[in-house]
Amino acid sequence: MRELDELKNELAALTTEHQALGLRCAELKKAEEAAPSEWNHLGHRVGSAEFYEAQRQRMDAEMHQERVENRMAWLSRRIMYLEQLAGADKEIAKAREEEQAAAERVARIEQSLSRVVGQLEALRAEQGKTEEQRQHAEQEVAQALAAATAAGDSKALEAARAQMDSLTAEGRSSRAKQEANAPVITALGAEEDALEQQLATARKEQQKAASAVNAAQRLKKGAEWDQAVSVLTEIGTDLVALGVGYPLTHLKVPTFAPGAGGDVTLYSLQMQHKQAAA
Repeated sequence: MRELDELKNELAALTTEHQALGLRCAELKKAEEAAPSEWNHLGHRVGSAEFYEAQRQRMDAEMHQERVENRMAWLSRRIMYLEQLAGADKEIAKAREEEQAAAERVARIEQSLSRVVGQLEALRAEQGKTEEQRQHAEQEVAQALAAATAAGDSKALEAARAQMDSLTAEGRSSRAKQEANAPVITALGAEEDALEQQLATARKEQQKAASAVNAAQRLKKGAEWDQAVSVLTEIGTDLVALGVGYPLTHLKVPTFAPGAGGDVTLYSLQMQHKQAAA
């Protein structure tokens, strides 16, 4: 872009000038401090003509240096904007690829997480159900044992004791299975935590890429808007030259690019007309 090259050349020249001004200000400061002093009629020490001349030159140099700094800051913002605008299409393509890759990672992690959570819930549910069933069966057998004892029914008592022995054996087997499953449940829980962290990271990356796409698209649309506003400004300036004023009283059209001149208003159109007529 021609404008971009011109701005970079101007910035390079101003950078060199700014460095030279810095050295010049330092020299003038020393000259100001070394200037001879004079005494007024009251015997007070005052600056000499050399002192005031060095001071004037230093202040002029510092003001010029400040103007150069302001211009350099403006140029830097404008250059950054133009470089971003020039690379907007590449940025959109790159960010869309990153967004798609992140979306695929999110889908894969969600599937893995679903399998892990499903297996974990199944093991925990089975464990809880088995324990509940065993406790219920033990309660029924205990009641049957108590009833047989109270009734003096030896056959029923023997049957109840056999059932209790069987339940006790089942309980030992169930507890052994629970102990065997405990490391599996712990490992699945740790895997669940890790996958949730990975999922959160992938979603952030997806959102970051989507935001980058949006920012680049907004940059391009803002540039299109500014081009349209530029045409509108020319027409508005012509209207002002023809004496149109009141219909434009509440005009306020924003611009987006750094250095675009700010909002377009009736006042800005009038100033532009005066500059063109001068």
